[in-house]
Amino acid sequence: GTFKGHTQAVYSVACLDVWLLTASRDKTVRVWNEATRKQTAILGGGDAETGHSAPIRTMALQDRLLYTGSDDKTIRQWEWRAGAMVRVYRGHKDGVTDLKLLDKFLFSSSFDMTVRTWSVDNGSCVRICQAEAGLRGLEVAAGKIFGAGN
Repeated sequence: GTFKGHTQAVYSVACLDVWLLTASRDKTVRVWNEATRKQTAILGGGDAETGHSAPIRTMALQDRLLYTGSDDKTIRQWEWRAGAMVRVYRGHKDGVTDLKLLDKFLFSSSFDMTVRTWSVDNGSCVRICQAEAGLRGLEVAAGKIFGAGN
């Protein structure tokens, strides 16, 4: 079936139990109950105070916490069940293209040709890896960071 609610293209999907989360060009994340097909929440709304101010390209979901990456160059941490934004991660100089979680670290790639490693405990950037081109995606495996780019 189809879940309708976003006003523009959906760029990312995440699932946990009966929950489906969708991120969109419309600058919002929508939370759906997959079993009932009902939308239960909207995160963000289009300005920097309540959420992203540009399209959301990527998400990483871990239990009660959701991380979203956007063309506005920021990453936002949400307590998605409560609908509350917890923290803003700033540092990228271009849009955030992918997010991955591993242990207590969040990894982000960007069109700014970097992969940043963030502490999820305090939101600080603990490492920056420089690439040779803008990055569209990343994977973290076997203690290594792999980037996909132009």
